Amino acid sequence: MPSAEPTATAAAAATQPVPTSTYRTGVSAGTIDVTTFPTSEAPISGRDGASGVWTGDEVIIWGGEAPDGARGDGAAYDPVRDTWRPIADGPLTPRGWQESTWTGSEMLIWGRTHRGRDAPAGERWLSDGAAYDPATDRWRRIADAPLAGRQQFASVWTGTEWLIAEFPGLDGPPTTYVATYDPVSDTWRSLPSLDGVEWLGMAAWAGDRPILAVGSDAGEIFYGHVPGDAGWVESTSPDGLLVSAPVGWTGDQLIVICRQDQWFFLCALDPTSRTWEVLAQPPSYAGGSRPVWTGEHFLFPQRGLSYDSTTGSWFTFDPPEGIDLSEEVAVWAGDRLVVWGGNGGDGSPRRPDGIVVVPEW
Repeated sequence: MPSAEPTATAAAAATQPVPTSTYRTGVSAGTIDVTTFPTSEAPISGRDGASGVWTGDEVIIWGGEAPDGARGDGAAYDPVRDTWRPIADGPLTPRGWQESTWTGSEMLIWGRTHRGRDAPAGERWLSDGAAYDPATDRWRRIADAPLAGRQQFASVWTGTEWLIAEFPGLDGPPTTYVATYDPVSDTWRSLPSLDGVEWLGMAAWAGDRPILAVGSDAGEIFYGHVPGDAGWVESTSPDGLLVSAPVGWTGDQLIVICRQDQWFFLCALDPTSRTWEVLAQPPSYAGGSRPVWTGEHFLFPQRGLSYDSTTGSWFTFDPPEGIDLSEEVAVWAGDRLVVWGGNGGDGSPRRPDGIVVVPEW
């Protein structure tokens, strides 16, 4: 449990305007206890860029790339029993860094590369997808999308549809294309595209609308699309800051990772008023970590930091040994974080096991 109540300093920091120049280190409200243990060995080989989703009972992992090529197999992990099971072979070409989501009954997979990042552009990007039902251990192909398969993707589950945005990067025009997939009817529909885009940042669901972050000559721009509207509504951007995934929806605000120079902290967007605020700044450097949203907290496992969105306070913990990875699967599984695969950046073999992190809030 946290060792101290939120401090007045931390609470006051939550109301500061978005900074434009100087970063100020925040204050820790205390420490939390974290239990860690290794997972048992998976029935699939270690790899980078695999997909991972939480079903409520299992973490399903599929695809990814190893030094000798892409993978098209997968497995399901029970983090309570520490047991694995292989899942059925799917209909898709092996691939890595694909988009994925959990619908409540199926894992959806779509797009990305099957020949590695260094392959020629025409042979690199895939534009097909499939759905896996863990209750029956069966796959089905999904309908063809009105998307071409591009260099940059962002996706989000809305509760009824899967929204995918794609940007061609150097392979095409400066336009972000957007479509949604309905898994019940197995149909796609196109949404209005966004022009004048230089890069695609993130996609998020803000209660009643999707939010996209894109980069342009004018800097970073946020767009919201209210269902039934013909186009996208531009939101103000946090002045002087860059924003990246992941994101967390609190019910009122969209919490995002902000960066100013080399410093990382959290900002919140009110999608109704389209206004921003900076949240309590972390007590130590938060960069170089892949944060995970739990529904109330942001965990920065590599940095030993935790942000509580209900109190606006930061807490610290000892980073788990062996957690300093990249391109890993990191999935919040109800009350614990499951980390699997990835690499340490030193060329060492990808491991077929992982780490489970259980914070005690």
